Amino acid sequence: MGVNVAHAGLGDAGKAVLKGSLIGVANVIPGVSGGTLALMLGIYQRTIQAVCGINFLLLRKVLALPRKGKAGWTDLWTYVRERDLLFLGWLGGGAIVGILLFARIMGWLLEVHREPSSAFFLGLVLASIIFPWRYLTRHSWREVCAFALACVLAVGLSMAVSEEDRMARAARKQAVVEDAAVAEAVVPAAEQVDVVHLAWIFGGAVLALSAMVLPGVSGSFILLLLGVYADVLAAVNQRDLFVLAVFLTGGVIGLLLFTRVMGWLLARMFNLTMAFMIGLMVGSLYELWPFKETVLVGDELVILGNRLQGIAPGEAMVALMAAAVGMAIVFASARMGGKWQGRLIS
Repeated sequence: MGVNVAHAGLGDAGKAVLKGSLIGVANVIPGVSGGTLALMLGIYQRTIQAVCGINFLLLRKVLALPRKGKAGWTDLWTYVRERDLLFLGWLGGGAIVGILLFARIMGWLLEVHREPSSAFFLGLVLASIIFPWRYLTRHSWREVCAFALACVLAVGLSMAVSEEDRMARAARKQAVVEDAAVAEAVVPAAEQVDVVHLAWIFGGAVLALSAMVLPGVSGSFILLLLGVYADVLAAVNQRDLFVLAVFLTGGVIGLLLFTRVMGWLLARMFNLTMAFMIGLMVGSLYELWPFKETVLVGDELVILGNRLQGIAPGEAMVALMAAAVGMAIVFASARMGGKWQGRLIS
């Protein structure tokens, strides 16, 4: 189950950029996992192993360049090719493009068309469950237990924040916005840096990008639970480079640490790990349920929980159609990409 080392031409680079942009779009959507999409696209394990190539050995090779000259560049280039870092670079570049292009659209969709958008995302995740399921080579009680545990964890994460906590957080955010409007008139913007809030964004990035490695766990949803999703989305749309630098630093740290854990698990406990991933994906459907109880706190619409009653037939029909479109896109892309062969690597 090794990695096909990429001596990629322009065609392979283009495919990696396209897949990276799709993963970037997924990472903007609360409840949709970039890891799930990577798994669906057949590049999950390859990406994990490539990220593991970013280590102290790579740093030493970079630092040795001034001393070794041409031989150092040759050695570095060989390492980059052997560890599939070119593929990772194209993938990361595509992800950045996807995030920048879709962040503004995502904000508009969630504000104006929240229910059909959530239903569409639910259809995407529901259909993509078939991919890790096809990778399982054993279906014992151990896999069943791992699946059940992951389901409970995913649903528990969605229910972890009570209605009172959500409303209190929205009220605090509204107060901060009002205070900032007053402060802006008397304090220069450069002096308004909230160190505690930046530290919270940094910590949220560590957790979100670590969680993003797991299919079924949405990094954006982690940010939503921590109350910094809107801030990060605004930083992307407003090109706030300082906040983005803080976020990316935390994210890179979390990503580099957790990918090594996932690489170890896939190598030694493949079936249990895949069963756990399937459980996370199934459990995440709870959060993607399109019909929510909401309340307006100031200018912010706060989601309190899932709504099971009072759903109009028209609403249900639109949601079903949106979910069906999402599922159809997954199956069509899988068939076009030849992913029905059950391969983890493309």
